[in-house]
Amino acid sequence: MQSADATAFTERLTAVFREVRRVLKASGVFAFTYHHSRAEGWSSVLRALIESGFLITAAHPIKSEMSVAMPKLQAKEPIDLDIILVCRTRTDSPDADGTRGVLREASAVAERQIRRLRIAGRRLSRNDVRVVVMSQLLRRISGLHSADEASASPDALDGDIEALIDRLAEGDGAVWPAERKAG
Repeated sequence: MQSADATAFTERLTAVFREVRRVLKASGVFAFTYHHSRAEGWSSVLRALIESGFLITAAHPIKSEMSVAMPKLQAKEPIDLDIILVCRTRTDSPDADGTRGVLREASAVAERQIRRLRIAGRRLSRNDVRVVVMSQLLRRISGLHSADEASASPDALDGDIEALIDRLAEGDGAVWPAERKAG
């Protein structure tokens, strides 16, 4: 489901997620894969999940399908990773909290995931790093805010997110051999 219009994309995704919630058992798990190179795509997923009554409980990077497709090969910063987003039905009220702490927590987990991928020999584009960072950020935001507050959080942190992505993407030209042996 793709649309150039973020509002239309969010609305359609929300309708799909609400149907998933309607048929999902109370103790059920909802998981799907996702990646996007722009902030509005991530904000749409976050808003749709929250409006549908879900929170993200885990986010795991995996190699994406079609990594040899011509559009990916021609892209300046191709995305070679998807994120498995694992969600559960929200059972409590969101607890508004400081967004800066959320970025610190997401940064620490994203850095560990990126390091493990590099030790395993994965070359990551800047957009691959973005996928990992945004998934961890959304995981934390999904449990803290209402839909309006949550969808505004990535925008409010945009400069900090871009700086984090730049910092984590810088070292990707090489796989660190010493760490590969130690890992």
